[in-house]
Amino acid sequence: MVDKNRSAATAPDHPVRIDNPGQLIASVPAILGFVPHRSLVVALLSLEPSRRAGAIKAVVRCDLHDPHDMAGAVASAAIANGADAVLVFVIDDRRPPLHPDDAVLIAVNDRLAESGVEVKGAWTVQRIATEQRWHSLRPPHRTGVLPDPTTTVIAAYRAYRGGSVAPDRTALEDLFTPLPELAQEISEHLPDAETRLHPGDAGTREYLWIQTVLCTVAAVDAGADAAPQALADVAVAWRDNPARDAALALAGTAHADAAEQVALTLTRTQSGQDRARAASVLAFLTYHRGEGALAGMAVEAALTADPYDSLAALLRTALDCGLPTDRVRSLAQHIRQVLVADGVEIPPVVLPDLP
Repeated sequence: MVDKNRSAATAPDHPVRIDNPGQLIASVPAILGFVPHRSLVVALLSLEPSRRAGAIKAVVRCDLHDPHDMAGAVASAAIANGADAVLVFVIDDRRPPLHPDDAVLIAVNDRLAESGVEVKGAWTVQRIATEQRWHSLRPPHRTGVLPDPTTTVIAAYRAYRGGSVAPDRTALEDLFTPLPELAQEISEHLPDAETRLHPGDAGTREYLWIQTVLCTVAAVDAGADAAPQALADVAVAWRDNPARDAALALAGTAHADAAEQVALTLTRTQSGQDRARAASVLAFLTYHRGEGALAGMAVEAALTADPYDSLAALLRTALDCGLPTDRVRSLAQHIRQVLVADGVEIPPVVLPDLP
């Protein structure tokens, strides 16, 4: 089960200058990938030397619950990301606009002050939708109306990249709905895959597993539907850590989307450790591109299927403390370097590598 109280850090992948609160609030769904509801959303900032402007390093969202628990999650993410300041948004349709003395804002202010992180601005809105009125929670008091969230610069860029914005978090959860018919077809091929993919010595098997993963993903990237037999092959290959790592190495490459598609399909069709392995790959790939909410759901799916999955547990800790996406990208880069050194051909990187 997904714990909706958990926070997840999402990194915007396109720099854009926004100096209007309404535009900024309306851009939140495009940054998160879904429209937040009854949520605390906090943008973590890296300030310029003048401290008058800054860049968003990550955005943290959690369901509205215990103010002190939320404040602790925000502070942990701010520290992990080296944030200088934050912008706070409270989205809640259950009551009139909040006041500056609201318990949520006080708890966040106090907890961040202990860490030397400044609250640069705070606003509240009942819903993020066109013409909804926002109110500032810090002086000078200001109010205004939101533009259409689908017309913001960040929303346009997300659409250009082929992404979409879900109407709510539940719509993202629906992505994990089981596919029983396909699951049955894949299961029929598993015994044969277990036999075919275990020839010769350990080195031969490992190379075969890695190539199985890469070839299947490449075929999907070229537009082919992954056949049940191919998916069974990948499920068996991912039981081996180096073969699973080959999928992680695809993060940020030309085949990243196809790898996500394969991982999501296996998450929806497998059970036990095979489901956990697929879901942890999906979590890594989505975390790498800044989709914290989707990564968190994948992690919970993995840990529900196998509480001892080491990669999922590691990613759960990273998400809880708001580990910057750059750290995940550096890990993917390292895995690619190791595989290339071993003679494995990796597709071109489309996201910039770290120095």
